[in-house]
Amino acid sequence: MKTTKDKFTLGLIIAAILFGATTFILFTIRWMVDGQVFGDFAETLSFCLVKNPYNGETNNIMTIYPPFAFLPLILFALIAKKPISGYINGSITLTELCKEPLYILSFMLFHIICTGIILYVAIKITKFRGIKLAALITITLCFAPLLFTFFRANNIVLAIVFALLFFWLYDSEKRWQRELANLFLACCIGIKIYPALLLLYFIKDRRFMDMLKTFLYTLGILFVPFILIDGGFANIGELWNNFSQFSGEADRALSATNISIDSLASKISYLLLGTGTSTLQSIIGQVLKYGLILSTVFCMIVNKNSKLKIQPIILVLLTYNLFQSISYAYVFGYLIIPILFYIANIDKFSTFNKFFYGICFVLMGLPTYALFDWFILPQIVAIILAAKCVYDITSEFIKQIKSNKTQKTEEKNSNI
Repeated sequence: MKTTKDKFTLGLIIAAILFGATTFILFTIRWMVDGQVFGDFAETLSFCLVKNPYNGETNNIMTIYPPFAFLPLILFALIAKKPISGYINGSITLTELCKEPLYILSFMLFHIICTGIILYVAIKITKFRGIKLAALITITLCFAPLLFTFFRANNIVLAIVFALLFFWLYDSEKRWQRELANLFLACCIGIKIYPALLLLYFIKDRRFMDMLKTFLYTLGILFVPFILIDGGFANIGELWNNFSQFSGEADRALSATNISIDSLASKISYLLLGTGTSTLQSIIGQVLKYGLILSTVFCMIVNKNSKLKIQPIILVLLTYNLFQSISYAYVFGYLIIPILFYIANIDKFSTFNKFFYGICFVLMGLPTYALFDWFILPQIVAIILAAKCVYDITSEFIKQIKSNKTQKTEEKNSNI
């Protein structure tokens, strides 16, 4: 008779084979059909090479990201300087650029480094060896949101690396490693801004000093690098204008790769009313977004000294993923973090939760989504998963209250 661990290992291997085979087929098809595989990286490297990537003076380049999102990639930009420069001045198209050997080399080096760090931490967290390790590596590489990040060549993978390092070192017994965790989270925020919502995680353990220090680190990482950009701090206003214009583009709301709550509300409004922008869309979006924020804050407050370790991580990550108005599917790549902790602590889950969370992770990670750029099902599953985390944390809190009352009653009766 197979033990639970044997069944889990078998399931892990089967999932790895299915994910790996599907990914190979999908990547081959996409490489042949889509001439703009690895397109986003071109934009990121362009920001490194132009004098000012905020004011639009160079071929209308106006980034919505702070300097830390692209300046650390200057070495990769220099490797592909010739083809990137051609793309900037318009002498070659994006499709042509994506077939340039130097550009492909530059991106692959970047991706290999980031993926290598993710796999290293994955091994440290799970402590897997042998065939289980091979299966884990395959699943990690083929996890749909990460695969989508790879196809798009988006620099969010670097933010995911920093977030993974933060959660890995968060509970370290060594003070310097916990301090490093604070710095890693600040770096994550410095790349994409919205991960600032992950600061809510500190509430769980009442680590408000760490929250403050991370906030101060973030301010430095966000604003000091502007010194290196032509125009200096004046570009902060340009960045805000670019970001506001990007967030206000209504046509992105109905995109099948936009997994935000606002996008879900727009899709519901479109199905019911034939338009993605309506009073109904606004009401649904605002209720769900701020309901999620309030629920997350409440759960972090009541989760102190809780046995539930994975649910708070899932909840803060999904709050960040779903809250922003335009949130492309690659943000679900952050879910590789709780997946690793889930795999490492599978025996600590009830039978129902093992299957529930496992099925949700599989439904959100099927490689097929990355081929068709279709993430509507994962978007719905994410809402369900967030609700389940809130339910688990709240249920445990209520049980603790009842248990404490019972204990006090028993103590009172024993003293009579």
